[in-house]
Amino acid sequence: MAALVLQSYRTDAVAPWLARCMASVRAWAAEAGHRYEFIDDRLFDAVPGWFRDRCGAELLPQTDLARLLAMRARLRAGVARVIWLDADVVVCAPARLRLDGDRGFALCAETWLDADADGGLRASRRLNNAAMVMDAGNPLLDFYIHAVLENAAHLAPGAIGKLEFGPQLLTRLAQVTPLPTIGEVGMLSPPLARAVAAGGGPACATFARAHGQAIAAVNLCASLVDDPRGFDAATVARALDHLMATGGDVINRHLSAAT
Repeated sequence: MAALVLQSYRTDAVAPWLARCMASVRAWAAEAGHRYEFIDDRLFDAVPGWFRDRCGAELLPQTDLARLLAMRARLRAGVARVIWLDADVVVCAPARLRLDGDRGFALCAETWLDADADGGLRASRRLNNAAMVMDAGNPLLDFYIHAVLENAAHLAPGAIGKLEFGPQLLTRLAQVTPLPTIGEVGMLSPPLARAVAAGGGPACATFARAHGQAIAAVNLCASLVDDPRGFDAATVARALDHLMATGGDVINRHLSAAT
């Protein structure tokens, strides 16, 4: 099914690596026969003022709600399927990226790689909203919006964390009801970023085994760039180079090696 691919970001001071990510999504959308729409900061116009106040300085929770409202508006306007991809998602293997949402919706399966207390690598599984598929009449979107608003209304101002309405809410929901997932989009945690930037390493193999599926795109996690807990811009740029040059095989090659 042809879809509308939505992305949003500011239009000033856009890092070159992030511009490359958005260009890769535009190219993939065209190749797949999808329409593409970019929304600038007007994405936030539909977010209620009280919700902004509750979120305070945290921008990500506001983005979480804004993207849902934008998807719903386009479905109500007659679009049959809307695909959301975060601006920091790079499509490195476009032929392998098929975002179908066979049950009318799908959310991104997240494998997050981190260091454990002993300095080893551990992987945890969650859901996130970096990639979403929503069809007209799907049973999830209105509920997701409702859940975000209700949770925000019952949290004190300043108590909303940056992951509150993304991985945290969605992972809790998946614990009580099965949700269809998108497995083709990986997440670039700090250990994985450093390994990919170096052209490979144990973190790539650990991620591949834990994720269990070939990736065709990667969320490069812009919120971690130049963060003390994350990685610098040079690292993410080198990681992007290796992902594009190998079509994601800097990670995916470890799947065949494990079988």
